[in-house]
Amino acid sequence: SSHFGSIFLGNTHFSLVDLGIPSRPEGYHYPCRPWNPLAISSMMQSTTTSMESVKSLQQQERACCLAWSLTRATQTRIGSKQLRALHDEVRSCAELVGVDTIEVGATHGLLICRRAAKGLATTVDTMVRLGQLICRWASSEETEVGIRVGVHKGDVQWIDLPTAQIRGYFGSAVSMSKHLADISPKDSVVHILPSTKQALRVLEKVRFNVSTHSPVGTHFGSSYYLEPWVEATVEEVEESAHRETIVVRAFTTLPLLPKDGTLWSKVAGMSVPEFAQFLNYAGIDIEQFNRGAAKSLASFYREIVVDKRSYL
Repeated sequence: SSHFGSIFLGNTHFSLVDLGIPSRPEGYHYPCRPWNPLAISSMMQSTTTSMESVKSLQQQERACCLAWSLTRATQTRIGSKQLRALHDEVRSCAELVGVDTIEVGATHGLLICRRAAKGLATTVDTMVRLGQLICRWASSEETEVGIRVGVHKGDVQWIDLPTAQIRGYFGSAVSMSKHLADISPKDSVVHILPSTKQALRVLEKVRFNVSTHSPVGTHFGSSYYLEPWVEATVEEVEESAHRETIVVRAFTTLPLLPKDGTLWSKVAGMSVPEFAQFLNYAGIDIEQFNRGAAKSLASFYREIVVDKRSYL
């Protein structure tokens, strides 16, 4: 330790002069950097800018999310061909109802519906129907695909991840839809909370099963799940709302296609929603797809438009 021009090493005292170190003049004080108002102002502005930058990277909206994931048993035995077919089906169905994929992996995915199409269908109607379509495909495969689906509406937030140069999503809709998929009471069903069921309009009369398993982090004593082949009767639909009976009309806003030209010229290059509208225009009840042993609309689209293995 040192004190006023002297230093102690153990119990021995040395003057700084003895050690060859010039002593400080009397009245000398250690230099102290004075406060600089400009520096302080610059520091505060820098902090504010940093906070605004972080805030600008984080966005928030209210939307409905659908999370899906394959069961562990399916993950261990599924082949690349069937896995690719699953992703093709999910993409086609998402295009059909007009929703976006925001997260995707080989064995899981997350989709978002930000706004409902014109008509009475809500974002929850759209995602529950999408979940049914995915589950119908999975359960109708020759080698059944074990899949879990959860749907929830709430806050969706995201940030731009500097480590991966992609957008990362979080929030109640994201976390709860994933949680509902994880704890689904059965494979190939759409798992939802009571609050989500209350937001249904077009599908409000569809009969759900009650699960007594309470999701973690909720105050509900139960949840609901919808089997893939359950439909509302015509009477229930009419009682629910006065709407068009073709669901795709409520989910898409595309104009009808022109009548001129050959049949092939009309369907060549169509998207899934356009193809659905075309079938509707031709008087085909597309609600009959995916019922019983019938193939899905997305599969029929691939055979006609993409693979050209079937003909109208």
